[in-house]
Amino acid sequence: MSMDLFSIFDPNCFLFFDFNWMSMLIVFIIYPYMYWFIPSRSNFLLILIYSFMSSELICLINNKYKLNLIYYINIFLFVLVNNIFSIFPYVFCSTSHLILGLSFAMPMWFTMNLYMFINYLDYSLAHYVPTSTPNFLISFMVFIETISNVIRPLTLSVRLSANLTAGHLILSLIGLSFFISKYFIIIIIMVQTCLFILEMSVSFIQSYVFSVLLTLYLSEVKNE
Repeated sequence: MSMDLFSIFDPNCFLFFDFNWMSMLIVFIIYPYMYWFIPSRSNFLLILIYSFMSSELICLINNKYKLNLIYYINIFLFVLVNNIFSIFPYVFCSTSHLILGLSFAMPMWFTMNLYMFINYLDYSLAHYVPTSTPNFLISFMVFIETISNVIRPLTLSVRLSANLTAGHLILSLIGLSFFISKYFIIIIIMVQTCLFILEMSVSFIQSYVFSVLLTLYLSEVKNE
């Protein structure tokens, strides 16, 4: 059972079952069957999302790799759906954990760097030394650029998890005020509603930022 506010982020602490990581798949399992029919409102909404994300991401990808665009759009949808459903009570917030963000960012980052170092070693090493860098700063710049490149998947995952964790904690704290004061319940409901709308916006923004930054990894691959 939940013992504190941070229990909502604990995979081993839940009211009903221990398989909390399964919650991010249950959404897709119980999705209404009308979603699969064409035409339908759900399918029309999905087409709009795909069209919007395609127009946003296609300018970031080289022509050679545009077929991979569907992968980044699916990541966006997966993160967005889990972000939105995790706002509701008793739903495990899987996207607030670094392991989920790293499972998307780390393979992509590692694959792109390995590909570039194997096929375009000179081109890859040139990125570590900016143009017109003085000779006495070359070693220092290589060290700084190496660190900034290595921590990119981590910063991408931390950005997603930190924003969601902060929003969920605020919603939980406001929810606890129902048991503290019953005289300001109308004000509390209004504040909770505004925070809920804000958190819905944050869920969309963070999903968008996550998919765009992943796309930028691919955009750095040399195009021939």
